[in-house]
Amino acid sequence: MIIFLLKGGGAPLKNSEEKKNLTASVLALSPVFGAGIGSVIGVFFPDYLALAITLGAGFGISFGTVIYAILIGKEK
Repeated sequence: MIIFLLKGGGAPLKNSEEKKNLTASVLALSPVFGAGIGSVIGVFFPDYLALAITLGAGFGISFGTVIYAILIGKEK
């Protein structure tokens, strides 16, 4: 959803400051979304719930960092 907003879908971002804040939130919220996805996967495999949440947060921060680097690279 955040990438959709940054690419121009939805409400347009009025200034560069709003775009920077939204881009920074990708990095900050990625472990939360990853842990949420890990929790959903953990429902199907209850023995591995803690592992799924931990790996989900780890993958979330990894993907969030890559997306953040791509978006910052496009701004310059």
